[in-house]
Amino acid sequence: MSLSLSSLTSAADRAGALAHHAWWRRIAALAVLVVVATLGLVSVAHGAGTPTLTSDKADYPPGGAVVLSGTGWASGEQVHITVNDDAGQTWSLSSGVNGAPVDPVANLGGEFTYSFTLPSWFVASYTATATGPSGTVSTTFTDSAVGSFRQCKNADGVGGPSHLCNWANGNVQGTNSAYAEGDAVPQRLELTGLVPGTSYTIEMAYSVYKNVHTYDYLATYDYSEDWITNPCDGIVGCSLPGSTYPIPNDPNVPFDGGQLWTLSGGTLTGSAFVGATAGAGGVWVNGAANTISVTFTAAASTSVLFWGTHIASGTDWGVGRGAASDTGADFHMYLNAFITGGVRTTLGQADNQMATSALQPIGHLVVTKDAIPDSGQDFFFSLVRTTTGATTAFQLDDDSDGTLPRTRNFDVAPGTCAAYFPGTNVLVPLDSVAEESNTPTSKAVIVRLEPPVP
Repeated sequence: MSLSLSSLTSAADRAGALAHHAWWRRIAALAVLVVVATLGLVSVAHGAGTPTLTSDKADYPPGGAVVLSGTGWASGEQVHITVNDDAGQTWSLSSGVNGAPVDPVANLGGEFTYSFTLPSWFVASYTATATGPSGTVSTTFTDSAVGSFRQCKNADGVGGPSHLCNWANGNVQGTNSAYAEGDAVPQRLELTGLVPGTSYTIEMAYSVYKNVHTYDYLATYDYSEDWITNPCDGIVGCSLPGSTYPIPNDPNVPFDGGQLWTLSGGTLTGSAFVGATAGAGGVWVNGAANTISVTFTAAASTSVLFWGTHIASGTDWGVGRGAASDTGADFHMYLNAFITGGVRTTLGQADNQMATSALQPIGHLVVTKDAIPDSGQDFFFSLVRTTTGATTAFQLDDDSDGTLPRTRNFDVAPGTCAAYFPGTNVLVPLDSVAEESNTPTSKAVIVRLEPPVP
């Protein structure tokens, strides 16, 4: 039966008809809402985009916790995870196998996370792969063997009252250190997650020239800082004397011999410059750096390498050409790469820096020959570097022909002034004269120390 408002005459009938129509309208509206809501749920459940897989870090320590994240997968989709060691295939993971966490399942938004722990030894690089009905995607990450790379902040020059380095990876500068030309800044590299019996190579570089000579060569770690009581301070299992190996001589630096690498937790087996060293033919280019490698065999899971960066001295290179004449912060010692099993892992140039403010002002040694009476005789002098035995020979005379100078100037680092004049007998006072002729019984040399120019 159909009803028409026009066929109804009573108010009650009209009210009933209106209520009847309103009821049907409500039913229709609810049906539309149900359809819209259902379509909305279907849209979320099947709204997968392009699958992705990422790691929460680009680099982890050996034994580190890794969190993988996926997006763009279908809701409820089960995803299988595999992780492989790209270097020596010494470790792998397959989700749900051999105790590994089970396959992750994407949530309503198509997202999942998957957590696991890396092996405790150094591997180098990994590839993680996620596979499901939506596709297969991969990501890569590394585990660095560098536990710490630090240098010695030497406080007042002798490590303060405890004679310990403040091993830190921040800049060495005037507020925390007091170095001088001719000193060497101790460097310490801690490597972790190593496999005993395995050979490893570290490749590193150091700045050598920026308008003046900066770090001119690498040295034994206690070259100048022989007051250090415990170089291993803060590293469990580290002990010295350890293994040593010669640091190669730079063919363009004539006074760098006899320096040593020192290693705790392994045996040093080799070291070489990588490519040509700067300064060939006496030509020094601004920004020049030398690259060098050192190879060792690990004897424990942690090895610690020690060496020093020698601060160029004007005594060696000439007045105004030593490190203290630098006007910037041009002193860098940085790591390039870690190599094992033929796999090279870049270390991002981890950089230990020194500011010029850490260097003490240089003094000047002026040697003048004053013969009495003036003489054309040539007088021979030599300056001997006590740390390396390197000798600088020169001649002076006291006449007017100009062939040889009467005076020679040298830059001298604080606390390192010494002179030797072979004609002087140390048992005879310099002011001694003959009884009758009043002739000096010894040859004399005048040494004048000048304060640095402010």
